[in-house]
Amino acid sequence: MTQTELADALGLSRPRLHMILTGRLQVTPEVALRLEKALGTSAGCWLQLRADYELFMARRRLRQELAEVIELDVPKIVDLTSDVSASRP
Repeated sequence: MTQTELADALGLSRPRLHMILTGRLQVTPEVALRLEKALGTSAGCWLQLRADYELFMARRRLRQELAEVIELDVPKIVDLTSDVSASRP
């Protein structure tokens, strides 16, 4: 199947489909629903793939900055939250 054939089946322009396939446009919920209908794959699967890709790219882009983020002790946060809510009237 060519990109033109897939674009026609999805009701998208070929340039728009090409930009999605090359990562220059993201898969929107609307496009995910079109893919679901045309290919029989769930829209949720397409949106999860998009989210996974975005997280991968963000980790890659922020690697140095994330190395400087201080890891917090989760129980301290929970205790802090409970102290705040306990002091409310």
